[in-house]
Amino acid sequence: LYKCIPPPQIAARANVLEISFLSKLEVSLAVRNESFSSGQSSTDPKIGATWAATDWLTLRGTTGDAFIAPSLFQLNRPEACGLSNADDPFGPFSGFVTACQRGNPDLGNESSRTSSFSFDLNPLDNLSVSVTYNRTEFENRIVTQTAAQILDLDFFEFQQVTGAGSDRPSLDQLAAWNNNPARDVRITRNPNDLTEISEIRTGAANAESVEVEAIDIQATYSFTLGDLGNFRVNLQATQISSFMYQQDATSPLVEGVGSQNFRAGGTA
Repeated sequence: LYKCIPPPQIAARANVLEISFLSKLEVSLAVRNESFSSGQSSTDPKIGATWAATDWLTLRGTTGDAFIAPSLFQLNRPEACGLSNADDPFGPFSGFVTACQRGNPDLGNESSRTSSFSFDLNPLDNLSVSVTYNRTEFENRIVTQTAAQILDLDFFEFQQVTGAGSDRPSLDQLAAWNNNPARDVRITRNPNDLTEISEIRTGAANAESVEVEAIDIQATYSFTLGDLGNFRVNLQATQISSFMYQQDATSPLVEGVGSQNFRAGGTA
């Protein structure tokens, strides 16, 4: 079964203000608003400053927000069901459950905040060097969760709301949680036996957070070799000093630097 989904309509508005203080300092302010016909919208500010300290040294700094709206497939994916292995932390169940993957119309935007500081050096007419430090924080990144992860997240939320420990709750506690608005509605339990799971709706969810720190270096040297013409040598390098990520609230904060993508969870 396939669903025909029309392309989204986007409305965007941007305002930019640049102010020069004296002849060596410039400050820029910007704000951008975007809205989609699928219901997502975001207003993102940005501020930057540039200071020409000397003829050969320029300092720059910026901070700003950005976002990525969920795709139409993530929002409206047709349902496809199968079996998934899971252990229920609320009861004795351990085995395969019916897992139905479908679009999630409640998905929110992935958001980020980036701050950077850089300096540009021009010690010679034919030599320029630029070094930039970047720090970006991603929130609500969209990942695909398994049935086991959803059960663990629901039990984690149960602990946060009720103050319960790691012990298996009683049937009365499970019944109370099953009627609590804070529970994960993606889990459907048999009303005649709450320890039996009828279905778990899997798919995309806003769950992951990532924090990245990196240094970018760029250098350009120009020279002339007589009749052979003009030449330019360019060097570009990036060092990622930190890549911290957390797949969901129940997962630890992990340092991803030095790991390949398949070992870095949903960040790949």
